[in-house]
Amino acid sequence: MFHHAPSTFIPQIELNVSNLSRSITFYEKVIGLQLFERRGERYASFTANGSDILLILHVPTDVKRKQRGRTGLYHFALLVPTRQALANVLCRLVAADQPIGSADHLVSEALYLSDPDGNGIEIYRDRTPERWVWREEEVVMATNPLDVRTLYNEGVVERTIDPETIVGHLHLHVSDLQRALSYYEALGFETVAAASGAYFLSSNRYHHHIAINIWQGEDVPAADEGTVGLQRAVITYPTPFALEEAVGRLRSIEASVLAVDHRYETVDPSGNRFTLVI
Repeated sequence: MFHHAPSTFIPQIELNVSNLSRSITFYEKVIGLQLFERRGERYASFTANGSDILLILHVPTDVKRKQRGRTGLYHFALLVPTRQALANVLCRLVAADQPIGSADHLVSEALYLSDPDGNGIEIYRDRTPERWVWREEEVVMATNPLDVRTLYNEGVVERTIDPETIVGHLHLHVSDLQRALSYYEALGFETVAAASGAYFLSSNRYHHHIAINIWQGEDVPAADEGTVGLQRAVITYPTPFALEEAVGRLRSIEASVLAVDHRYETVDPSGNRFTLVI
């Protein structure tokens, strides 16, 4: 419903990392993804179901460490299908002695961690949409304590993450909230919630496909080329018409957008890159 047509959503994330072998071990052994393809020491892709690529890792030639006070990735989020699947993830993280955070967001239950390069990761499960509370056009979310002990007691250690796991959303640091809002609304997302220094946007009344914040500061620069973090994310549109409409809106606000084969490449005002496809 929220991660296929008629929604606009993010199916794939590409990250820069500094050490491919170390990252492969982490995403396989700790997160539980399956390695789909490896090309030397520069490229690896991962899947949950054996066919759909959720995550691609790149090692830039002159890779740089993650920088504070820059725009870019806050976290990417993997959505598991059930509470049982989330409990199993928790058990695997504990067994791996992985430091984690957690939260109950009312609409979802979430675990938080970082990869070896400091790239933020959320793994979460949604409560049923019927339990979400909407106040007119705003969905009610919170950051409450999660009952981690009960969740842990419901789980078992599985070798891999649930095969129905998908990319759920993307949360980004930006330099200017209003300029970013204009850009993401042009992409086709609607604002559904706001918090201190942050906005949450979605398609088709999801709680959020994209979140943006200024928690690294206002008017901060983009990360240098080749820095660890987000390289790009893919946004999928339900129809060719929806994609072309989005491109038209982007051009109307003079956003960076370039046609490449059967897709478009675009960059938000803070330097975050996207590939737009059908």
